[in-house]
Amino acid sequence: LPVRQWAVLTSLLTAAGVAGLGFLSPSYHGMLVWMLLWSTGSHLFMTVESVMGLRFAREGGHGRRLGQISGVTNLAAIAGAGFVWAAAKAAGPELYRWSFAAAALASLAAAFLFSRVGSGGEASAPGGKRFVFRWGYRWYYLLNILFGARKQIFLTFAPWVLVTVYGATPSLMAALALTAAAAGVVFRQAFGALVDRIGERRMFIADALILLGICAGFVFSAFQPLLYFLFILDNLMFATRIARTTYLNRIVEEKSHIAPTIS
Repeated sequence: LPVRQWAVLTSLLTAAGVAGLGFLSPSYHGMLVWMLLWSTGSHLFMTVESVMGLRFAREGGHGRRLGQISGVTNLAAIAGAGFVWAAAKAAGPELYRWSFAAAALASLAAAFLFSRVGSGGEASAPGGKRFVFRWGYRWYYLLNILFGARKQIFLTFAPWVLVTVYGATPSLMAALALTAAAAGVVFRQAFGALVDRIGERRMFIADALILLGICAGFVFSAFQPLLYFLFILDNLMFATRIARTTYLNRIVEEKSHIAPTIS
């Protein structure tokens, strides 16, 4: 399928999953089915987002465009979280359930908008191909493997340390996540522009050094405000995904390799 059709499909999967979570989950096992559907749509969209961002970027401005998209995504997440919080507080559980309906409608609207995107340029980044393995892409594969390991380890243990060892409350963890999302609106756009300006290699080195400092802080420091700052900084550094995507776009032998390789 072309990327545009993948975008429509992922939006429809997300809409169905979210609606099912809100209104068709009478049991735990039933809820798992809808959550799996929602998660599938959301994760597939990560590939679509990057590929379409490259497609609509000007030459030499790929990082900036991906940063803009990522920043807007953060802004939408903040707006969505605020809507759910307000609905739950103002009207209780019943209206809270309708937050799922609002999310499903937003996904349906996204599917409609994607369907209206012009079909020109599909050849530059088509979907539907199997994973592409090339020796020349080996550093991209390695960067993704290392990032995946680092992401899962830190997402698991950083909150665990803050909650279990230092007694962080749910409201504090939510505030940290909200702060990271708000800062990311600006940070990710600046990060993308900087990738275009100085190149991916320097950004990868900076990311590694910053991550080393974050890990050292969690190991050697018990100063909680510093740990909160490092937690937020780690979330911001997920923006390195932008550099990995532009790096792949620069080294691919054919543009048709981008979508299956990112996925």
